Parts: sequence; structure tokens; C-alpha cells
Amino acid sequence: MDAILNERNRTVLFSLGSLAQSKDMPLKMKLGEYKFRMGAATPSLFPTKLPITDIIEAFASFPDTTFIWKYEDENETALFSNHANIHPIKWVPQVDLLADPRLNFFITHAELVIDYGQMDHLLLHSQNMNVFQLYSLDVIGFLMAQIIVVVYLGYRALRFIMFNSVKLKLQ
Repeated sequence: MDAILNERNRTVLFSLGSLAQSKDMPLKMKLGEYKFRMGAATPSLFPTKLPITDIIEAFASFPDTTFIWKYEDENETALFSNHANIHPIKWVPQVDLLADPRLNFFITHAELVIDYGQMDHLLLHSQNMNVFQLYSLDVIGFLMAQIIVVVYLGYRALRFIMFNSVKLKLQ
């Protein structure tokens, strides 16, 4: 695992967890062979790639980032063979990896909360605010937006007046 973590400057852990496993998705979905149809009234079929191939393509578009993918089926390595930055691994020491400073990002579906209880470092700070503080942020944001609009409109009006007055003087 050390060699994988040291490959690039950025490392991402992608794990669907142990309840929802990547290997259980049908192969046709993994390869993007299913077609999406809008309904019986729509005669055309729109080809769409589905989750696994979309995720692989998205990860491959970041060649400077190493992706560690908790992928349970070692027989399906062909899906990842053309992408040197994606490492499918059957078992990942998830808690140890999360504590490693070389891991920059973690993508999951929150099974960790079920397994390990509340994880305070993943909570939003806004959850600790009282109602007044939380709604004050909305009011401040709204007022800032209004100020920006008024300043912009004032700038445009002033520019219009200045441009037209210069234009009248020239005539």
C-alpha cells in the first residue's frame, strides 16, 4: 500500500463499502452496454454508459491522481487495465488509510458512520450553529447579493450617462 500511496502527489480512496459492493453490479452495466429509453412513446434509444465505466473514465481524466478503488472481484481487472492511476484492491485497510496524511480525498456512501459511529471530523460546522446564526448567514448572503447588484447597476448607469454626455458634447 505504501508504494501506491507514494505514486503521485494526490491520492483518492473510493469505496462503496461492504454492503453495496462494486462487484455485484451486472457486467453489462459495468461495461456500459445497456441502453436508456425515455419510454414507449419515444422510438429512439439513447446510448448511455452506466456507473462503472463512467467512474473509470472520470478517474482516468485525472492522470496526476492515484485512485485506490475497493473492488471486490479480482477476476475483473480488464476494466482497469488501461488506467495506470486506478488500483482496484479487494481489501483496503480503510481506517488506517483515512489516518494517512498522503490520502487527500475519500469517496464513499457513508457506511463508515454505521460501522464506527459518528465521525465528528466529517460533520459540517454549521450543525453547531444556533438558529439565529444559521439564518443570519442567509440574510448576510442575500444582502451581499443585493449590494453587488446595486453596485453593478450603478456602475452601468454611470457609465451610460458618462458615455452619452461625452457623445453629446462631440456632436
